[in-house]
Amino acid sequence: MTDTTAPRPRKAILLPGNGTPPSVTALDDCAFYTTVQTILKEHGIPMPLPAFPDGYVGHEHIWTEFAVKDLGLDETTLVIGHSTGSACALRLLEKHKVAGCVLVAAYHTDLGDRMERESGYFSRPWDWDAIKRNAPWILQFHSVNDPLVPFEEAEFVAAKIGSQFEVSKDEGHFVEERSKTIEPALRNKLRDIGCTQVPATGDSNDE
Repeated sequence: MTDTTAPRPRKAILLPGNGTPPSVTALDDCAFYTTVQTILKEHGIPMPLPAFPDGYVGHEHIWTEFAVKDLGLDETTLVIGHSTGSACALRLLEKHKVAGCVLVAAYHTDLGDRMERESGYFSRPWDWDAIKRNAPWILQFHSVNDPLVPFEEAEFVAAKIGSQFEVSKDEGHFVEERSKTIEPALRNKLRDIGCTQVPATGDSNDE
């Protein structure tokens, strides 16, 4: 059934995981990013894949500013966050309304990791109520065998934000190009909010 109350995204932003070296200028070859970009393009939703500044650590103040000022995050934007990018997405949702949100391998603590602690996302409590208010829907993915983020971290986030929580048994940290969990669930969500497929064109994905 189509959800007529949810806005249809006009664009999307991909917030990646950290650990990207300065030599990387685009995220085309990273994880599932290009596959999701293609699905969104099929539904008329452009999603560029530029490399983020400060890609190795991904400090909150740098990434959130880049998302808003450079990528134009606003209430027409579908926000997709992976790993560190999911923490960035949650902090953005505390202050900004968006058209929807997808979280992949999300967590709410620094996991005892020095670089995660340095990033700034985990320096204060989360405003879960604001996050829920600012996103009409949140689709969340996690794999039971994620080697980096314990499943309990994602479960905690899901309980706090009331997300649609999709669980995989064997996709690790979702670093492969294809995902048997993300792809069908994202297509179904786009259908549910009334995003129909558009005729294919010869345009590039990174419009």
